[in-house]
Amino acid sequence: MLEPEVEREPLMNLDVRVNAPGTIRVDTRTAKARLAADLHVVGNDFQPGVLGTVSIVEGTARFRGNEYEVTRGVVELQDRHSIDPWFDVVAESQIREYRVTVHAHGSVSEPGVTITSEPHIPETDLVTLVTLGITAQDSDAFGDALATAAAADALFAMSGLDRHVREFIPENPILRDPSVRLTSGYSVSSGQVSPRLALESSLFVDELRLRYSAPIGLPGQKTQAEYRITEVVSAQAEWDTEGRRATSLGNLGVDLKLRWEMD
Repeated sequence: MLEPEVEREPLMNLDVRVNAPGTIRVDTRTAKARLAADLHVVGNDFQPGVLGTVSIVEGTARFRGNEYEVTRGVVELQDRHSIDPWFDVVAESQIREYRVTVHAHGSVSEPGVTITSEPHIPETDLVTLVTLGITAQDSDAFGDALATAAAADALFAMSGLDRHVREFIPENPILRDPSVRLTSGYSVSSGQVSPRLALESSLFVDELRLRYSAPIGLPGQKTQAEYRITEVVSAQAEWDTEGRRATSLGNLGVDLKLRWEMD
């Protein structure tokens, strides 16, 4: 006969405060962020809870070859008896002629995502624009090319070829933590959707980031280098031979980027 389970008392009560004013860092292949946190861990070892706020001071994320800049980001925890954060994060990216805004909101148990663009396009077009870089109008114009690109993209992802390609790049002081991907996207120079090869890596030092993208079997490429001078200031240079207005030597652009925190 099974003995009834004896309910024991908690071993400890929790009362821990965490205050990090912009000192928490996230640095992965796809996302970089600096966070500020003001948290209070409560409850006990049986039923812990967290109260407080985590704010994204600055951050960027890369998805399908596009960089999104976080313009607003806050995570709030309000339940003393569980950990179910409520979040409100807004990120923006320039994809072709569209300014795309992604708004993630809600809780972990009930999340929601809203995508909008300026100028406005239908939601179905927004999904393909974000994932493949094309709209329904583009798809109608070159459906076979789109299918080929998407199939190549899926094959590369499922086979793990990106991991095998990285294994062929020996550890060296020049390319630090390189990432190689096969994506699909719209080529401005050819007006086609095609598979694209994308390489991203730190160059010599962590502060210098190099990004390279080119359509496979088509002319043109985009190379971007960004150097973070300080926490606030970074310089960015781009060489593009793919744009419609590119000269024989390509287009070269230099930008100065500023980041600041507003209370």
